[in-house]
Amino acid sequence: MPNKEFHHRLSEYLLTSSFLLYGVLQSKTIYNSVANYGGKGTSSPPTSTSTSASTSWNPPAVSAKIAWFVFESPNLAWSLYSYLNRNKSVFNASPANAALLSLFVLHYFNRCIIYPIRMSEGSKPMKAVTFLAAFSFCVFNGYLQSESFTQFRVYPPSYCRDPKFLAGVAIFFCGFCINIQSDNILQRLRDAEPRGTYKIPKGGLFLYISCPNFFGEMVEWLGFAIACDSLSAWAFWAWVVANLTPRALSHHKWYLDRFPDYPTDRCALVPF
Repeated sequence: MPNKEFHHRLSEYLLTSSFLLYGVLQSKTIYNSVANYGGKGTSSPPTSTSTSASTSWNPPAVSAKIAWFVFESPNLAWSLYSYLNRNKSVFNASPANAALLSLFVLHYFNRCIIYPIRMSEGSKPMKAVTFLAAFSFCVFNGYLQSESFTQFRVYPPSYCRDPKFLAGVAIFFCGFCINIQSDNILQRLRDAEPRGTYKIPKGGLFLYISCPNFFGEMVEWLGFAIACDSLSAWAFWAWVVANLTPRALSHHKWYLDRFPDYPTDRCALVPF
């Protein structure tokens, strides 16, 4: 039996823990910057799978393709389960419920199915601890978002015409398109000769920022939160921002340190 109180408490936990996550990741970014000072930095862009050059311990890792498919899959699994067991009086109260659940599925179909298929064979493996953390988050968040639309959140029948819903959906698709375009640019860059060498991304929002893929995802889920107007959706967006902001700053610093000709007028995350 779905528990609305548990759902609300879990949403509150996700929201408050996002601040802790930001603090931890930002502290790690600062530590790595100090540890790598003096030309002894990492030989690859700082990502969730990169390791500090100051340690010789190599933790277990998971194939990138398999990792992305598996850890993102709970979002699609929860969406299917929640839809099949939906409370029809809630889900059918407004077309908005189906529309918002479809946005969630659209993003994760791309991330779970299409993105891993398109990944290069030489993509860097993901550390097991990162994989497990991402999988755990997707288990909880997939539950929160899917159950919200199918069990708890009753929207007015006319909510699809509400300016808040329309604006949120428009912002979501802007972010989604930025995300897809940025992924395509990075994928073509990895496949370009000579392979195995790092290059400066160009085109799209890469003209203005170092991490438009992260920016696009943040815009995407901001639009989602606006359209949903729910605690669980806003908690999700807060978590995305807390996770991606320190990583974007770290990526930006790595580009500046590695490439002497890197455009100095590029920002890290926000294009102004």
